[in-house]
Amino acid sequence: MGQSMFRILLILLTLFPASLLAQPDTLWVRCYEGAYRCFDLKPYNESGFVWVGDIYTLENVNDFYMMITDSLGRQVFDRRLIDPGPYNDPDRMHSSASNFTISEVDSSFYLVGYFGSPADGAGLIARVSMEGDSLWMYRYGGLRANLGGSCSDDSGGIFVSGRTGELAEYGSIDGYLLNVDAEGEERWYRVYGGEATDAFSDMIRTQDGGFALVGKTSSFGGGGQFYLVKTDSLGEEEWSGAYGDSIDSDIAVAIGEMPDGGFVMAGWTYPEPMDMSTDMLVIRVDAEGEEIWRRYFGDNVNSETFHDLVVLENGDIVLLGETSNSPDDAVLIRLNPEGEVVWEVRYDIAWGIDCYALAYLSDGSYAFAGAANGRGRNGAFLARTEPDPANAVWDVDPSFPSLFTLHPAYPNPFNSTTSLRFDLPHSSHVSITLTDLTGRQVATLLEDRLTAGRHRLTWNAKDYPAGMYLCRLQAGSFATTRKMIIIK
Repeated sequence: MGQSMFRILLILLTLFPASLLAQPDTLWVRCYEGAYRCFDLKPYNESGFVWVGDIYTLENVNDFYMMITDSLGRQVFDRRLIDPGPYNDPDRMHSSASNFTISEVDSSFYLVGYFGSPADGAGLIARVSMEGDSLWMYRYGGLRANLGGSCSDDSGGIFVSGRTGELAEYGSIDGYLLNVDAEGEERWYRVYGGEATDAFSDMIRTQDGGFALVGKTSSFGGGGQFYLVKTDSLGEEEWSGAYGDSIDSDIAVAIGEMPDGGFVMAGWTYPEPMDMSTDMLVIRVDAEGEEIWRRYFGDNVNSETFHDLVVLENGDIVLLGETSNSPDDAVLIRLNPEGEVVWEVRYDIAWGIDCYALAYLSDGSYAFAGAANGRGRNGAFLARTEPDPANAVWDVDPSFPSLFTLHPAYPNPFNSTTSLRFDLPHSSHVSITLTDLTGRQVATLLEDRLTAGRHRLTWNAKDYPAGMYLCRLQAGSFATTRKMIIIK
């Protein structure tokens, strides 16, 4: 059987599961008309949102742009941050990358992006106060650098991933991981890759305090593959892998950590050489980087791509993408941990959109954002869904759990609050305590007798310092411990 026919069969098997749960519909969609795009989105101040992208102007070409909205997507305030450097000369050939990110750290925002031409562009990091005042903006990575993924460190600084040409050690372009402090001073950087081109588009802080970096590599065969590097807390590589069909061009742009310590990566693939249409691709690996499964979504006619994902606390994966098959141009797909489709929904947002950012909200709904460029709408958009009906399955307990279980905290690492789920097969006196790494008890989250069943509690850690903590569940004679990491 030819490769193309084999892939079509995989697509058909994935798109038509035996049964699908109801999917969430949109509550509202807001389009912000103007010459700007949204590339990253975060919940903000309990009920609102903050997003970042770029804005195009004739006099300044492209600048950082951020907006804060209320819970209905209505603008509260916006800010444009002008890059005064040479890459904002309107007479120069210019492009901007579509992987800007925003992180909230110590009452400020970090904006991460890339400005300039592919030949001599530079990665930029800006720090902005909560009131929108620019604190600093610096370039990193030298010529041909591109910064995208980011996450906060434990002391007010930030970790950023991307690519670098000037600092490359292995090929013409290498993957790049950078740590800067709260004043923008470089602490350290690392480069990764082989003899060709390697680059990162996304990164996460892992449960063990290290990092997982994902992107594209052409150093290990063919036109390109998913590239995953796992490091320790100082960026030293522990293992790496290239995934996908090396004869295709596979590009990963999003990563999440599974409850078992493995990872899931998403992006797209060009299924036929010289074919400009793309199919969605998602790959899951275990904690050592061994591939468990891969899934393709697409019809080999329309271009369909994944751009972001979230991993839910039960291990389900929700993926955001878009399709050129209008009018239903935004795509959300939920998979269970085995890669089977739970539901798939397509939304009519605006003709010709790119969906870049996805957030899972505390009420079980989703928000997603991107850029619209058609049907009379130009600029960024933000959409919010109803609560996911599939989450109601978690609240239905047809039979009592048969084992004591403390599930991994979600999210983890986290900035202020995290959720803990635990199962009791019979009524028990339950104690949940937290200790630091020295063994000193810092908090008692629960001390009570509970009935059999599934239970959940939320820990608000805003008054606790950043770092790693051990969460211990004691239920009768049963005891178990989970790690949790606070990042600020």
